[in-house]
Amino acid sequence: MDLTSSDVESQITVTNAAASTRPLPPLETDMSSASAWLGVGIGETTRLRFSLELSELDSSDFGLDDVLPDTLANVLTLGETAANYDQLLLWASLTTKF
Repeated sequence: MDLTSSDVESQITVTNAAASTRPLPPLETDMSSASAWLGVGIGETTRLRFSLELSELDSSDFGLDDVLPDTLANVLTLGETAANYDQLLLWASLTTKF
């Protein structure tokens, strides 16, 4: 079994000697995953393995989220959003030694 978790928040501060500036919004990413596997021997040289993995990623990036292609004048953006997903993987494998 394997468990992984990560929680990141990045602060960006811009300094300008000529004018006062406000900090930019934070960049945030939360990722967690859990996986489990089970191996079963079938005879002396063959093994069957079952695996299950659950993963989740939530992130926010002010440079991507809610920035539509026409949000900024004279700037062409692609309307992307920060990565977010939930995933479930289930697989089986069969190995044989010669």
